[in-house]
Amino acid sequence: MRYKKFTVYNFKINGSSLLDKKLKYKEVIKMLNKLEIKTLDIKSQVFDKEKDALSLFPLRKHHHYNPKGYKEVTSFIFKSTIN
Repeated sequence: MRYKKFTVYNFKINGSSLLDKKLKYKEVIKMLNKLEIKTLDIKSQVFDKEKDALSLFPLRKHHHYNPKGYKEVTSFIFKSTIN
């Protein structure tokens, strides 16, 4: 999970983690922008802006979001798509 700091993965918020590098996050976003494919970058627009990104997950563990996490994500999607 990219929001919890594990010794093995050295995850970071507001920066590139090893998981981001493995998933080629920046490369994928750059390619989508170059192809002019509209994206909703939830990582950078929701989770990276949250002071405590783990607060958006139940028991501060990865996988599904908690109610606050779903609220933040759906709010971002709604605001992004009504324009």
